[in-house]
Amino acid sequence: MEHEHSPQRRPVPPSRRRRCIRRRLRLARNWLLFLSACAGAMVLMTTGILWLLPRAHALIAGPEVFEASQYDGSAYTLDLADARLTLVNANLPLADTTAPSLAVADDATGVQLDAEAAQSYRTMAAAAQQQGVTLTLEAGYQDTADEYATGYGADILSADSTEKTAAFAKSRAYQWLTAYAAEYGFVERWPEDRQAATGMAYAPWHWRYVGKENALALRASGLSLEEFLALGQLSGTND
Repeated sequence: MEHEHSPQRRPVPPSRRRRCIRRRLRLARNWLLFLSACAGAMVLMTTGILWLLPRAHALIAGPEVFEASQYDGSAYTLDLADARLTLVNANLPLADTTAPSLAVADDATGVQLDAEAAQSYRTMAAAAQQQGVTLTLEAGYQDTADEYATGYGADILSADSTEKTAAFAKSRAYQWLTAYAAEYGFVERWPEDRQAATGMAYAPWHWRYVGKENALALRASGLSLEEFLALGQLSGTND
């Protein structure tokens, strides 16, 4: 009985082998490009999400609320001889018109204040800027007989509120100043609810440097400078 011989496998032609290798290489390249595109898309998506998250949170949470820190005035003593507390208003002009030692407080406007007040204003403006609030010192020392001549009076506006009107009280800058200005020695000089005591019209843009400890105590009292000093005189404080 004769054995059947299986047909011999023909060798693959070199040209066909090369085509097969090229197809596999193209397939590998296409997969590599696809995976690279997916990785790039993932990086872009991750970057976009990381960029969007804080902004979405800010939109949902609303603008930052500025809150004043708690003040412990147990160690505070009022010094009625403190020149920074010199009282000047419509009924009490400045008696000593000697120019104080001045320094530029705002490089953008060139406005000057008393040197100590100028340094405090610069520190305050920098702190406000870190919280997204741009302060602008519109007026400071003036050679007059009013509060500006002390070098402590300061008209402060902002990038989003540039007019000296009551509308400034609705600005973010005013909210920031109300919460934090006292920490840098500034107080609102002509508050709306103290007009009877000050004899001056409401001016939310007008602030007065009195020094940090005085400012914190004055803000905590809720009084105007006139009332604060009168109360100190009645109590006989003059350390």
